[in-house]
Amino acid sequence: MDSRLQQEEEFDLQNMLGKIKEYRGLFLSSVIVCLVITFFYNRYATPIYNVKASILIDEEENMSETAELIYGADLLSSNKSLFNEIAILKSYPFIYRTVKSLNKRVTYFREGRIGNGELYNNLPFEVFVDSLQHNTQNEGIPLFVTILNEKKFLLEASWNDKMQLEKELSFDEPFLINGTLLTINLKQDVESLGEKFFFRINNFEQLARTYKSKLSIYPYSKESSVIDISLETSVPQKEIDFLNELTYQYTIVSLEDKNQSTSQSLSFINEQLEKTFDTLQVIENALEDFKSRNGFSQASGMLERSFDKISTLESEKAALLINKQYYQAIQQYLEENRAIDELVAPSSLGVQDVLLNNLINQLATLQIEKNTYLIEGPAKNPYIKEVEGKINNIKATLRESLQNMIENNHISLSQINHRIATVENEISALPEAERKYINIKRLYDLNENIYNLLLQKKVEAGITQASATVDNKVIEPAYLVNTQPIQPRKSRNYIISIFIGMLLPAACIFLKEKFSTTVKNKTDIEKYTDLSVIGSISQNEKNLPLVVHQSPKSPTAESFRVLRSNLKYAARNQEVNKTFLITSMISGEGKTFCSINLAIALALSGKKTLLLDSDMRKDQPVSDLGLDKNCKGLSNYLVGDTSLDEIIQKSPVNNLEVIASGPIPPNPAELLMEDSMEVMMDVLKSSYEFIVIDTSPIGLVTDAQIMMSYSHANLFIIRQKFTQKESLKLLADMKEQNAISNASVVFNDVNTTLGYYGYGYYIYPQKKPSLLKSIKAIF
Repeated sequence: MDSRLQQEEEFDLQNMLGKIKEYRGLFLSSVIVCLVITFFYNRYATPIYNVKASILIDEEENMSETAELIYGADLLSSNKSLFNEIAILKSYPFIYRTVKSLNKRVTYFREGRIGNGELYNNLPFEVFVDSLQHNTQNEGIPLFVTILNEKKFLLEASWNDKMQLEKELSFDEPFLINGTLLTINLKQDVESLGEKFFFRINNFEQLARTYKSKLSIYPYSKESSVIDISLETSVPQKEIDFLNELTYQYTIVSLEDKNQSTSQSLSFINEQLEKTFDTLQVIENALEDFKSRNGFSQASGMLERSFDKISTLESEKAALLINKQYYQAIQQYLEENRAIDELVAPSSLGVQDVLLNNLINQLATLQIEKNTYLIEGPAKNPYIKEVEGKINNIKATLRESLQNMIENNHISLSQINHRIATVENEISALPEAERKYINIKRLYDLNENIYNLLLQKKVEAGITQASATVDNKVIEPAYLVNTQPIQPRKSRNYIISIFIGMLLPAACIFLKEKFSTTVKNKTDIEKYTDLSVIGSISQNEKNLPLVVHQSPKSPTAESFRVLRSNLKYAARNQEVNKTFLITSMISGEGKTFCSINLAIALALSGKKTLLLDSDMRKDQPVSDLGLDKNCKGLSNYLVGDTSLDEIIQKSPVNNLEVIASGPIPPNPAELLMEDSMEVMMDVLKSSYEFIVIDTSPIGLVTDAQIMMSYSHANLFIIRQKFTQKESLKLLADMKEQNAISNASVVFNDVNTTLGYYGYGYYIYPQKKPSLLKSIKAIF
């Protein structure tokens, strides 16, 4: 079984090589056509280049050492991951900001014979669009400009089938076109007279979407914090300018984000300073008024000591009150669900609670992550709900922690107030004037302490804001990666074109073979039957009926001689007579042609040969042998009208005699079963060395099966590209049912240029098929 499979694979390889050989002209032509198309594509395709820039993302905080020591590192911590930064860089709002900053309102083109080329530098003219008088319907519409002379140009445009424009205008003079005010200025030192250009007014929103789809942003490597930003473009300098502006805007936005928290802290501190200053002034006035009314200039020693205690306690109380105000501000933020950027950093107000700082930082990080996801739209990112859930959990934890902090702060305030009350009891023993003075002075010092603390924090926040630096920096400005374009890749295109040139005809041939119902090669015969192919008859290109006799040096004649040798070897055990029966499954497969020429080939070998035409169901083909169409034949003998000697006819070929089929009888099969048929065959076998019997097609009638009882070898004619594969299945069934025996196949009308023919014998070469014939052969 394995050897048979291996043999089938061998034949498949031979078949494939044969197909390549058969259609080699078509393959070559297809490859040449593909190469020519590729040549013109490579020549006229717009070259595409790659431009790139690199940014270093500092994922840790980056601040001045002074500010870090004074202010605390957590305020300026970015809490941004590398991939968040990539998402921000590629976000539509950020790209739109860059596009707006560049303000490239107009794109210019030169009209060419084959394609249009975009212009960026060395423009022949410049278009100015009045932003105050602009109709957005003109955006994206090509406006054609033909420079007539140094002062005039022709403007052409088409908005739809109804609205056309063709107008001669002047350079440097504003003109109104469909609601948009434009001015076109001719550039100096430009020789473009008569050339045709066109420009488009850009829509910034659409331009930003286009850049968003083209922009490629990716980490330089897994280990580094470097981001590479690249664009593929036909105008390198234009995209270099865009990438440089993109990276510049990114550093600006990073700095703005960093300073935003500090600005919020300063705003909160200024608000508290204003309130405290007003309170402080009121108390200071009250204190001065008390001194002037009571003539109080200097406190006693005991009063001074009590006052120092009160001042220390009031300073502690001031810090606790600031914490209380901050806690209340966070509670208000949570209740009103305000933006995270409105939240003041805890360390900016001296709140050093570790848990609170961590929760605020986590909340800020999650909010940045959510904003990053929202860039692509909530419908596009499944992680938004997950992040929102985390934010809600952090807020719930923050509310609970705040409640605990407020309660702890309240306990601390109560303790401070209790200690203050103790000191106040000591003071109560003092004279009334001194007691009143110390109460007013205590309130004054309390607010003064709060005011001084706020002033200190304001100075710290100012230092932090002034010393803040950009975490991220451009380590490689935009540049052209390679002066050679990345597209078209000429060498690769040529290789692909060769592959396509081979693939297209191969695919056509494969599909034709796949859906073909006729026998194409010996592999088909061996696939559907277990009969051996005893010979292959090449195509009779000259259409000679007696090709062996008329053209003995032709490949067809040689193939009959090969068949003769194979038959002699197969019937070598027959001592006296060798009888060969030739039939086919249907008419038209060439059994009569093969019978006549095989008989001629046997006769030319010097052996006495008889050609017996037993197909009594059609007109006699004996005219090809020079015999009379109306001569008596087998049917006359079997009905008893004539003797055997009278039906044997001489042929123009030496050693070859013929018995024609005779007139068509009404019952051919019954006549073949007559005893006289058996008697006749016995006589003939004793008189001739070879007998070739031509019979009716076995797939249609039973005549051939009757005659098989007289033959030593039965030859089935299979015609290339004619015999149906279903006929082979029927032949295999007949063999399996023992309806036929001693059977072999003769493969007829074989195109010897296809690689199907040959047994190692020399044959005369046939003319190679033309390209047209190769194409026709496929279809």
